[in-house]
Amino acid sequence: MSEIGLNINVDSYNNEGIKTIKGNNNAEIYKLYILKNKRRLSLVGKTVKLGYVMAGTTNGDVIENLNITNAEQGEITFPITNRISKQDGVYSCQLAIYGADGFLEHTATFGLTVEDNIFTKIAGEIADSKDFTYLENILDKASKLSEKLKENTSTATNANSNLESNITEANNINSKLLENTSTATSLNKNLESNIDLAKEVKETIKDLDTKNIEATSKIERLEGLNAKAEELSNNINEALPVKDALVKNTEEAKAANTNLLAANQEATIKNTELQASLEKTKKYIAGLDGSQNIPQIRLDVDALQNGLKSNQALAYQGSSISANDTLEGRTEGMVIRGKTSVIDEKLESFGEKEKVGDKYKISILSCGKNLFDEIESEEGLLNVNTGELYKVNTSCTSGYIKVEKGKSYIISGEGEIRGYYACLYDLNKKYIEQKTFSKNIPFTFNQDGYFRFSYASEKEETPAKNILFEEGTQSSSYEAYKCDKKEILMKKPLCEDNYIYEDNRQVKVYKPTEQYIFTGNEEIIKDNAGYFALLGTGHKPLSKTINNKYPDKNTINLNENGLWCGNSYKFCIKDLSVSTVEEFKTKLKKWHEEGKPLTVVYELATPVIEVVENCVDIDLDTFGEKTYFNIENSIKGSLDFKVPSNIASIVQSTAREVNNIWDVINNLLVPSLIDINKNVAMSTIKNNLK
Repeated sequence: MSEIGLNINVDSYNNEGIKTIKGNNNAEIYKLYILKNKRRLSLVGKTVKLGYVMAGTTNGDVIENLNITNAEQGEITFPITNRISKQDGVYSCQLAIYGADGFLEHTATFGLTVEDNIFTKIAGEIADSKDFTYLENILDKASKLSEKLKENTSTATNANSNLESNITEANNINSKLLENTSTATSLNKNLESNIDLAKEVKETIKDLDTKNIEATSKIERLEGLNAKAEELSNNINEALPVKDALVKNTEEAKAANTNLLAANQEATIKNTELQASLEKTKKYIAGLDGSQNIPQIRLDVDALQNGLKSNQALAYQGSSISANDTLEGRTEGMVIRGKTSVIDEKLESFGEKEKVGDKYKISILSCGKNLFDEIESEEGLLNVNTGELYKVNTSCTSGYIKVEKGKSYIISGEGEIRGYYACLYDLNKKYIEQKTFSKNIPFTFNQDGYFRFSYASEKEETPAKNILFEEGTQSSSYEAYKCDKKEILMKKPLCEDNYIYEDNRQVKVYKPTEQYIFTGNEEIIKDNAGYFALLGTGHKPLSKTINNKYPDKNTINLNENGLWCGNSYKFCIKDLSVSTVEEFKTKLKKWHEEGKPLTVVYELATPVIEVVENCVDIDLDTFGEKTYFNIENSIKGSLDFKVPSNIASIVQSTAREVNNIWDVINNLLVPSLIDINKNVAMSTIKNNLK
């Protein structure tokens, strides 16, 4: 028996197939190796079927559950039997590979050729002759008679054996009958003895019943005590987290109390100083001559109030920000800063990949602690091998949720959230891998990207409700998804060092840099120093540049490539691979035609400020407890802003003490001055306020 290897591709046409001879039965075994992208496809947990049909006909069959002999290496052992070789001809075959869930995952088509068997054909010709037919009939009759004779002989032998068996059985029965008679006599005597014993047992049973009733009563009492013990144990277990939280809150309260005491102490000191000033002032009232600096007391209190106010907001900067202890409100002083990067030999800036018509879109977003937006969900179940959806399924699948490497996340909610059906995607939303999880258990990611998961819909028995996907290691109370999004359309991408801000109820862009793209059609000269130069104005001489082809370096006296801003020339370029202006312009044109032109971001001699059209506000909403801020563009700049924080509650209590000081000034000092010597006092206050 010979073995033949055959590669079967599931993602391309298969030129090779199976060849065999009509009537072949276990003479050949084919080893089928299943390939995808020229690599062995794992068949772990999968089943494979083979369907075949003769070309030009509907004659064929399906062979279920092919023998997978090495699942990890994608190996199938397929013996050639007369089931598939019974009729010569050309067949079309197709393998169907099914996953563990019964869904079809891959198919592969190849050919099967069954050639005519010469020996079978010769035997057919002999069988057609009349003499052979006559001889064949005689042999057939002889064979039938022989079989019948064998059958009758076997029947007679069986009958004789049965007779001997019956005689033996009768003898055995007779012996047992005699034995049973003796046993019955003995048992009768035992029965009489057992009756006497039973009478004694009856009395014992009565005693046992009484004791059993008493034991049952005790067991019931024990079960009641056990239930109370379990209840007590559960209460203790439930109390432990409360205890931990109480200890934590106590420590936080101690810290807050310490801060408050310090703040109160400072305010008390100020109050004491003010009281001393008041007493001192009253002593001077009788002899005021204009030299006393009484309004300085007001200035001291103003300084204290301003110090308190400045501590009521927190500043943040970055492209992906998680702000804790936020209040519902708005950001303050939002600034959106530009970014320029070299990607795949192309220079690209913030907003460049999100072009809308002739504008470039910049998208910024804030949202509450729940990162799951039910509105973004789709009908269907995730295929964990491809990241795509089975649309025919009744499940629902979340939208793409942005996640960060190393951060902990946790999912909670009611009903069935399908932790097996979840996938991770890269920042371009391309499938990477399956990512399993469990409800109420934190998990992390190995890279930045997007995450999706499936859950039971309203059409199913246990639909998922109140789903909360949040950062952290502990599940918190449910909160619906909340967000605020701003989309700003710009005339040009936001380059490095450019930024958007609000000024006098207008949104403006500050542009200290500009971008230039070479086409190869520019007027370029070659300087005597051996570099190529582009004439132009508006640039900052000898300033830094960013470009995608050359080092940012002045190489006039160096045998190196480089690009820089000159004094009189806009751009100076040293390229050692070309020697003439035409060669250099040809190179620039080729880059431009390939979609990767030489692009330069350079500093302007005078920064430019422009008003952003159709945009009046770039601040974002903030939400209670926690607010996330993100930039949704593929090339990200950064956000710079302040948010209201609930740490101001500590400051507010201290501010009340300061207000009390103001009451002392307004209600005691000023009226006293006016009543005693109105003209002198007011004159003194005016002089000191100048």
